[in-house]
Amino acid sequence: MVRDVIVELTAYRSEMNCYSLVRVPRNTVFLAPVMSVLKINCTITLYGCHRNPRVSWCKLYGDVCTSLNYSNHLRTEWTNITEHEGMAFLLFLNISMEDTGFYRCKEGDMSIGHSINVTYMETQRSDLPPLPHHNTNSPSDQLTSALYRGCETPPVRGSSSAGRVSDGRHNTVGTERREEENALVYASLNHQAMPRGQRRTAQHEPEPSAYAAIRFR
Repeated sequence: MVRDVIVELTAYRSEMNCYSLVRVPRNTVFLAPVMSVLKINCTITLYGCHRNPRVSWCKLYGDVCTSLNYSNHLRTEWTNITEHEGMAFLLFLNISMEDTGFYRCKEGDMSIGHSINVTYMETQRSDLPPLPHHNTNSPSDQLTSALYRGCETPPVRGSSSAGRVSDGRHNTVGTERREEENALVYASLNHQAMPRGQRRTAQHEPEPSAYAAIRFR
């Protein structure tokens, strides 16, 4: 009899020193396609407790958080992180429009986390059209690049003696060659400018003869 009283008193003192902390980030939102599986979670830490966590979930209806009735559609899970900390999960096995709303995670009767917003998408992600492929180069950049390639000047190859000065005299050979090339180009341009329809006919002049012309009467 006395032994049972001592055990109950020890348990009561342990429970008085036990408290829990439920951690859920503010403004947490879970978005899931309709008819899919969704898992929401909260982290629970026990301080000075010699018992297993007592986790429950509720759904907000106005200002009242109503406890959930677990079924084949809803179930809970628990995963240990450390000796005194773990993660509680609420699974929606087939999410629908009726599951949308705000949910809260509780430990015991006093600790409760922030609301978790659960919503859904009517369109499956696999049905969404793929994003268009954008070319990283804009048309103006491509045009500029093409013009730049078209305006590139090929490297000039010349002899090492071109443009040099020797004994105070300029190199006239290179100058004469350039003048001849310019003359050829000019002649070629003038030849192309002539109309094709006009042709020059050779005029033969009589060659002078050493004999005098003899006239017969």
